[in-house]
Amino acid sequence: MLAYRAGANRVELNSDLFHGGLTPTLGSLIAVKKAAPALEIMAMVRPREGGFCYTDTEYAVMKEDARLMLEHGTDGIVFGFLHENGTVDAKRTGEFAAMAKSYGKQSVFSRAIDVTPDWRAALDILIESGVTRVLTSGQRPTVMEGADVIAAMVRYAAGRIEILPGSGIRANNLRLILERTGCTQLHMSAHMIAHDMSAANSNGICFTTSEIPKEGCYKLIDQNKVEEIARMLKETQMYSFDRNEYECRMKWFLDARFGMFIHWGLYAIPARGEWVRSTEQMEEADYMRYFYEFDPKFYDPVCWARAAKRAGMKYIILTAKHHDGFCLFDTATTGFKSTDTKLGRDIVKDFTYAARAEGLHVGLYYSLIDWHHKDFPHYGDRQHPMRNRPEYANEGRDFERYLDYMHAQVRELCTNYGKIDIMWFDFSYDDMRGEKWRASELVNMVRTLQPSIILNNRLECSGEGFGSLAEGQPTPYHGDFVSPEKIIPPCGIFDPAGNLVYWEVCATMNQNWGYCGTDNYYKSADMLIKKLVECVSKGGNFLLNIGPDANGAIPPRAAETLDEIGRFMRVNGQSIYGCTQSVVPKPEWGRITQNGSVLYLHIYENTLGPLPLFGINAQSIESIRQLSDGREIPLSHSWVHSDYPDMAFADLGPDPTLVDGTDTVLKLTLKE
Repeated sequence: MLAYRAGANRVELNSDLFHGGLTPTLGSLIAVKKAAPALEIMAMVRPREGGFCYTDTEYAVMKEDARLMLEHGTDGIVFGFLHENGTVDAKRTGEFAAMAKSYGKQSVFSRAIDVTPDWRAALDILIESGVTRVLTSGQRPTVMEGADVIAAMVRYAAGRIEILPGSGIRANNLRLILERTGCTQLHMSAHMIAHDMSAANSNGICFTTSEIPKEGCYKLIDQNKVEEIARMLKETQMYSFDRNEYECRMKWFLDARFGMFIHWGLYAIPARGEWVRSTEQMEEADYMRYFYEFDPKFYDPVCWARAAKRAGMKYIILTAKHHDGFCLFDTATTGFKSTDTKLGRDIVKDFTYAARAEGLHVGLYYSLIDWHHKDFPHYGDRQHPMRNRPEYANEGRDFERYLDYMHAQVRELCTNYGKIDIMWFDFSYDDMRGEKWRASELVNMVRTLQPSIILNNRLECSGEGFGSLAEGQPTPYHGDFVSPEKIIPPCGIFDPAGNLVYWEVCATMNQNWGYCGTDNYYKSADMLIKKLVECVSKGGNFLLNIGPDANGAIPPRAAETLDEIGRFMRVNGQSIYGCTQSVVPKPEWGRITQNGSVLYLHIYENTLGPLPLFGINAQSIESIRQLSDGREIPLSHSWVHSDYPDMAFADLGPDPTLVDGTDTVLKLTLKE
């Protein structure tokens, strides 16, 4: 608890630190989890001091200890298994990693790797076994001595397993260690010697196997040391922005360009939009009846995922928790969750599995606000349903307790559902932004658990703001992309240095995000296709929302629209995927997307005579093809073009009718 209060976000729980750490008591685990639910606990499983080659009896004890720890809330188990020759025991390691995974928890291989004859071979076994993280001092007594080996481990692992340096880390060397190893997290004991003088008058009687340390001494966390390290890590890690790393992390997102947003929860039952509890200022008791009723008979996330794939979407994002506080996942923090309804299922688990099965990248939406939690501000908060009710005054509400709750839920989402590609936070307003959410701490935790995850910018703003990344002064919690809502930036988004800032427009098919039974104001497929093209032509992504109904089904109008978009994408998808804004200005007849030396001409309306290609001369063109059937489109050499010697004209033939009335796409390849 001292470490947690000092700022540590993960603790390895041990007993007997004098002997290198042994299996803790079950009681200590339960007590820590109860006192600090947001703290990530890694429980050591080690029955004795010495090495890591255990008898069958010892191993049986370790398996039972691990099972008990996992069943009682540990976030992961720490272990090490070696053969007598020092090589990794793949069988036992694999069994422990599989056991942890079966509980949705992490597995950590201890410093046993530091005595293996070949650390590369050892890492191969650990990666193959599914181990989450490995603790190492680089096969030397301290991290400083083994820093070069640790750096080599990081390069060799290439993100397949986390490398965690530990041993001899101090406040005066941590910056150098981070720089030399390339690691983003550290493991340290930060202990001091405490005294229990009840055994001081021992008359030679010893209660340990050795007189060193002396009777009356035990190890205790030095809170001051942890606070200093936590402060230095924030200064060292959180305020840095690596453009190259950023570009690498964003590549799949920029290639994808088109995704599905899904808003679904209890609010689908009243069918008056996702804000129904707030707009109608509905009391908790009245809203709870939807919780007791929730049992969607047509719920099938496989259908959602397949609909997204048929529409040509490459990623899909689900509201794991919306503003009403109802959780679509099995959380240990509350009973207000889908697993405690009549449905009785972990919707996020079902969703992530279905999405991955269809080859889609997985994203989770998480609301920072919560109208269900008793410690979230009620009266006076302009969003809360009870904002105008003085009897719901905020006296006695503990916002820090709510933040612990919120952070714990985000940790569960980042821990229990495999690789998460996007975390979509929503939203900041008034003074509820930035560090009000303990945003630096939250982002650090998320990026530690999911190193390649992409974050939006709504920890510091909402749909109407660009944020600090666009301002050229990124905060530790700036996120990776801007998220304008229902508006496409007129000219893309750039920072003061001229760097493109990546962005994603989120938009509804009709007027509401969540299902509304009377909302029939659907946008046409033609319009949505053109909005997708517009986004890509300006360097952005398009996230199109559906709101399944109370039974879990996609509304028919939405399903029809998705299918229409899909028919276009199957023919013209290459003009979207991997494309961005063009070096050629927007023409009057449509828009242009570009991928390298290829320009995609999106023609919305024909012209009088051949198509003018403003900004492109004929000498620079390698070829022009119609994307739908691959036929060649010749250049026009008519005398009427003589006044425009620097402009090429494409001859679409004598028929002014376009092949696709929505968007006829030509593929123009420039000469290298």
